Amino acid sequence: MLTRVYYFTSSLSRPAISWFTDPKLQTYISEMKRFPTFQNLYYSDWLNQTATDFKGSPKFDLSFEICDLSNPKEIKFAQKLESPGIFCIFRKSFFPIKNHEFLREKMDDKAFIFFTDLDDTLFGNEEYLQEFYEHWIPNCLFDVQKKLIYTTGRSYLSFCKLEQTSEIIYPEYLICSNGTEIYHFDGETNEYKLDQEWNENIMINWNHDLVLKEFQNVSWLLPNHNSPHDSKSLRFYAEHEDIQEKLKDLEEIEARLAKNEIFISIYYSGHEKKRMLDVNSKRAGKGNASLYLMKKMGFKPEWTFGFGDSNNDLDLIRKCGKGILVGNSQKELLDFFTKNKDVETNIHISEFNYAKALLMELKRILD
Repeated sequence: MLTRVYYFTSSLSRPAISWFTDPKLQTYISEMKRFPTFQNLYYSDWLNQTATDFKGSPKFDLSFEICDLSNPKEIKFAQKLESPGIFCIFRKSFFPIKNHEFLREKMDDKAFIFFTDLDDTLFGNEEYLQEFYEHWIPNCLFDVQKKLIYTTGRSYLSFCKLEQTSEIIYPEYLICSNGTEIYHFDGETNEYKLDQEWNENIMINWNHDLVLKEFQNVSWLLPNHNSPHDSKSLRFYAEHEDIQEKLKDLEEIEARLAKNEIFISIYYSGHEKKRMLDVNSKRAGKGNASLYLMKKMGFKPEWTFGFGDSNNDLDLIRKCGKGILVGNSQKELLDFFTKNKDVETNIHISEFNYAKALLMELKRILD
């Protein structure tokens, strides 16, 4: 019967695997194949010809080592496993996969999407993030009915820099720059490609030059050099503590643009005096982008969960079937929803911080 090992890697260009059925006898060494659904995911199969299925297959020990094909002596990972089965290596951890098309004639019928913000939501506590991945990988990663999609205020280039500081799972779809860009992973090229249909949609009733002309003279808005303007979004630092009060100053600009049939949305994020403010097309936004992907993938809104911590996540958590504010969300946001819980009935405040909030919701769904 088939034994398969998946391996996430960004450090090896040609990962190889050595299988052993006896500590002294190397069966073979071969280059791992690239799996088309996720970036930098590879796999290798070992076939036991004497077994016909998983249920009736005898268990036996099978050892393996992973290395770079160009340097097979430098072992990156070694493991002794009980075969047959499906396994995945991520963050130097080893996970037996529980939910995979090879393991069951019919997988469970629980379909859902987790749309999650990154900074201060999924990210922020490494221990919680690891716990979430430890539960997501065995139960959800290889189930086509269960999706994890990142919705971030980061630009795509900023997102790509994450791999330099944090090992993360790269999703099938990626929403960037507060919903002004959607990327889809292309398994043939092993890279993300911009969704051109979405790109054309958000450019309707948007004029970058006119919007920039209106906002560039606002005295308390400063250029965000870490994430500069592009053709679809303006990005500033807001140098003011009471950002909600100052937003009233922008209503006149918004009204002038609307007279010219240019419709905008204004989002802010961050804490205390270090606020970031984005100005986007009204058609964009994390919520509208998530609705677009729901329809594209055939998921009903009631099957979706939106997680966030700041003002630029409001659009998302309001348009998902269930919106969840992580426990460490901005105080003004927590206070607002506490006061309006009778109106915002689909939104809940988690008692858990960062990725722990996603983990506890995932456990609740799967139990």
